[in-house]
Amino acid sequence: MAKSKITPNNCDVFATLFGPTNSDRGQPDLALDALVPLAAAYQHQDESIAAHIRRVAGYVRLIAEGLGLSDDQVLLYQHASTFHDVGMVDVPSEVLLKNGPLNAEELEKMRRHTEVGHRLLATSKSPLMQVAALIARFHHESFDGSGYPLGLKGEAIPMPARITTLADVFDALTTKRPFKEPYPFHVALDIIEGVAGRQFDPRLVATLTQAFREARNTSRLQAREQPTTPAPSLPSAPPQPIPLHPWDGAEAPSFNLSLRDRTNKEVFSLVQSGYFSCPYCKSLHPHAIRVCPTEAMPLREIHKLSGRVLNDKYLLQRAAGAGGMAAVYEAWHLRIERRLAIKILDPQLANNPADLTRFFEEARIFATVGHPNLVEVLDFDLMEQSIPFIVMEFLDGADLAKVLSDRGKLDLLTALTISMELLRTLEAVHAKGIVHRDIKPENIYFINNFARLKLLDFGISLLRTPEGRRRRITEEGRFVGTPEYMSPEQALGADVDHRSDLFTVGEILYEMLTGHIAFDGDNPMAIMMAVSSTRYTPAQHHLPSLPTALIAILDKALARQPEDRFQSAAEFSDALSKVANQDERHRAAQIFWP
Repeated sequence: MAKSKITPNNCDVFATLFGPTNSDRGQPDLALDALVPLAAAYQHQDESIAAHIRRVAGYVRLIAEGLGLSDDQVLLYQHASTFHDVGMVDVPSEVLLKNGPLNAEELEKMRRHTEVGHRLLATSKSPLMQVAALIARFHHESFDGSGYPLGLKGEAIPMPARITTLADVFDALTTKRPFKEPYPFHVALDIIEGVAGRQFDPRLVATLTQAFREARNTSRLQAREQPTTPAPSLPSAPPQPIPLHPWDGAEAPSFNLSLRDRTNKEVFSLVQSGYFSCPYCKSLHPHAIRVCPTEAMPLREIHKLSGRVLNDKYLLQRAAGAGGMAAVYEAWHLRIERRLAIKILDPQLANNPADLTRFFEEARIFATVGHPNLVEVLDFDLMEQSIPFIVMEFLDGADLAKVLSDRGKLDLLTALTISMELLRTLEAVHAKGIVHRDIKPENIYFINNFARLKLLDFGISLLRTPEGRRRRITEEGRFVGTPEYMSPEQALGADVDHRSDLFTVGEILYEMLTGHIAFDGDNPMAIMMAVSSTRYTPAQHHLPSLPTALIAILDKALARQPEDRFQSAAEFSDALSKVANQDERHRAAQIFWP
């Protein structure tokens, strides 16, 4: 896709496009001022709609003038465009303002607004309302015939509707809406240029692009001539969507892809042609960037794979995260139309047999334990250069670390029921001879509106061989685990068994109840020393109301010697259930949220 290379300062360009120095726009448009609030009244669910209508009208006028239409036609199209979405009066507010992709039923409710708007307007004999009715009905038709409601194609789509379609989408891309963040102008122009000839009339796209190119040049000239004088603007001028700085192609501002557009395969692919989804800050950066400007993390090719298609069927979309071993992406199965997650081994580790074994064994654990609280593995395959990847179910939710960050500490029953569900999962894992060794809040993930948890990341697990011997996946001497959530034997580098995981559950329960980490320090070594000696502040110091029975449970869970702890996940869970059952809100096998 050809890049537009238009990277203006938004305020300067808007002032040039819509300010009083351009043509006769210094004179107030009384007709437009009257029509905008009238049209906006039909879409009362969205308080920003009046500004959107006015901006769209401005872009319609800009395109119509660029086409060389007469002054009368320009004003007619501009004024009629204010009614393009009056049919939204029929769309429920929960659909109109939904923060995320629409399902089939919601999409059908949204689409019918074109016919509703047409019926509202077509009864009038006014030329203005007749054009408005055409726009309302056909402004979602696509130039290649793939739009709705009638699937009109090319010039069969009325010209005012074709113009309004482009103006409407461009404004939606460049401004904040209830369901999306704004995109920089140059990104929005790249997107619409990428679908010129399919969604939009290519002549209109070229006209809009040229207008911005001229505005950029004019605003830069004005800035050189009057560097201390701000460019004038009218109150009705569209507001600045996000700040932009001029760049030469080597640098560019980062931006976020909206939740709806993450699942829009075409928009995502177009954006990815020039940008990649950063696994550290989750923003989009231009491919030339080598360090994440937000998190100061180095970026390699494994971090820039968004937009790629693996094995002709998996489209990598938003980066979900990265660690020392792998990168994880949201993905889309192009053949069966399913959202997935794909974990890709770092190419620098792909030639190491031990790392390959670790990666394979993680997939095997998820696939063979077969517990609903573990991620479902759907495929294990190789991309180019024999780099392996795991295809898993996509999880939509939040991890315990985010919950604790937001809340500080949890309701006692919530902490108990989360721990019990985690222990129920570990009971199945330990039964297969597996020790997780890296349980931490980031690896406890909630889905289904926090009703279900998933235990993630078995990359450093300890496994039992078919002969019954235990073996490590990691190389001897390699540091494994997270200091704050280690067991004493793990911190000392000694052999561990399933009771190490149970100690970690005690640490997480302590944190959920008190809002404090059980073992803390100024650096990783200090933390591991505190863990190895089990030096921690008693939980009742932070929470004096803690039941005596629960204090005893924590003391046993955090015992220094494995033989002094709970000996199984079931034993630990049974002890917690006796405390939980004293709360009438408790329901078996359910996580409680107040």
